Amino acid sequence: MKFNLLTFICIAIFSLSCNTPSATALEEEFQEGSLVTKVCSRGCYNYVLETGNKIYYPVNLSDELKESTIAAKALEVRFKGSLLDSETEITKPGPTDIPVFDFTCQDIKLSFIEALDQ
Repeated sequence: MKFNLLTFICIAIFSLSCNTPSATALEEEFQEGSLVTKVCSRGCYNYVLETGNKIYYPVNLSDELKESTIAAKALEVRFKGSLLDSETEITKPGPTDIPVFDFTCQDIKLSFIEALDQ
């Protein structure tokens, strides 16, 4: 009986200590910024949201906005989303055209994004 109780307590403590990705609301209001294309190699692109001095990586960006951003290099947008606990490494072209590390930025799950009129 003691063994079963001890096993149960250990499993309960272990399951409570496991971390699951959580999201934090960025803002209740809309944010404005630039959706920027970062080239990492030939045919390889990273898309980041730049707002002032903060840079976010949108994990659920639509293909339509990706294509619009590639054509424009940068797209002024208004967005709303939740910050995730994870980060993404952004790469840039290296001397042999193999992507190399550039910087990391916090991931964001967008709940709304739209391009502003240019």
